[in-house]
Amino acid sequence: MPSSQLFANRPAMSRQNPPRRLILVLLCYCMATGGVLVVGPATCLSTMAADLNMALDAQKGLFLGAPFWGLAIIALFSGWLAQRLGYRLLMLASAAMQTTGLLVVAAAADPLQAMAGSILLGFGRGMLVAPLTALLCSIYPDNRTGVANIFHAFFHIGTTVLIGLVLALFHFDWSWRETFRCFAALIAPCGLVGFAVPLPGAVHMAERSDRLGRVARQAGFGLIVAGVFFSGMVETGPTAWLPYFIEEAVGTSRSFGAVGLLCFALTMVCGRLTVPALVRRWGVKWIFVGGGLLSAISVAMAVLPWGIYSTVFWLTLLGLAVSGLFPTAVGYAGDRFPTANASLFAVINSSAILGSVAAPAAVGVVADYLGLRPALASLALAALAFIVIISRLLKMPAAASHAHAA
Repeated sequence: MPSSQLFANRPAMSRQNPPRRLILVLLCYCMATGGVLVVGPATCLSTMAADLNMALDAQKGLFLGAPFWGLAIIALFSGWLAQRLGYRLLMLASAAMQTTGLLVVAAAADPLQAMAGSILLGFGRGMLVAPLTALLCSIYPDNRTGVANIFHAFFHIGTTVLIGLVLALFHFDWSWRETFRCFAALIAPCGLVGFAVPLPGAVHMAERSDRLGRVARQAGFGLIVAGVFFSGMVETGPTAWLPYFIEEAVGTSRSFGAVGLLCFALTMVCGRLTVPALVRRWGVKWIFVGGGLLSAISVAMAVLPWGIYSTVFWLTLLGLAVSGLFPTAVGYAGDRFPTANASLFAVINSSAILGSVAAPAAVGVVADYLGLRPALASLALAALAFIVIISRLLKMPAAASHAHAA
């Protein structure tokens, strides 16, 4: 969606000179608060499982994936919602749903209630990610890949800060219920962002903007969607299970499990902030193939029983390897289909979310039969599948979409 469309209902000065940096800063804060989807369930899983009687690994896996179910359900319609509601109302509704979902989890008396709250949290988060990515790509048309990586890096910057907060709360003996209430207080202000900067209101798509059906018929669309599905599996599967794996399978404390997730998040941040420069120097092929291959090796090595430090090292390296896959794919899709509207980003985001839903649940089911180590190791297959799909995509000419853009 071009920026001239997004700001069509604003005053002339706002249309010509939208406060790009202020918008980027505020939206990055909103992205950073999304870390609660991973940090809350992952770091509190052992105590929540004991309190809510989640005895099976399959139950734990379903709970870890629950927020992403909500994301997957609503994200596909998020572009349509942004066009009809406008970004101000969209962000207000999103913050309200996320805050309510976290409070429901905090008050849960059984696993079903906790999962319901997590799904509601995912609903609220799913309304935002794709439309905000489309908005930033539209106001930074000369640097889509760079701004997508920076924006998505703040998810892991937020994850890092939230893990530090959780460790502090653990130190003061806060319960998991109090922790989730604290997360709710951090997300609530996101609903006010639309009142601080001139975000676009409801819009109608212009003639020159390709609708999703037209884009879906172009070469490479299906491969991008399939590729980001497997990138979502590789990124979220280990992330969701990492603290529990370190705590239970390796045999350490709950705090050390959180530290393991912190190391993973820090390398994700470093990777996503440096990927734009690497793309300019080496091109997207080396980011996709190199990152996918290193992800497969890191997952396989992390589960070997070579001690806790080996596990933490390889899982930390995994964070660096996987960091550039999804946001670079988003930027590449924006370049390959430059006239597509926000629904393109919604579909791509939904595919990644489906991978995020599938991975934790699949690991839990396999773990009940084979054990947690083989279950996590199986995610290396998803990384290899990503390489195969993206390699085929890069061999396809993109002339049709660029010709249309011209």
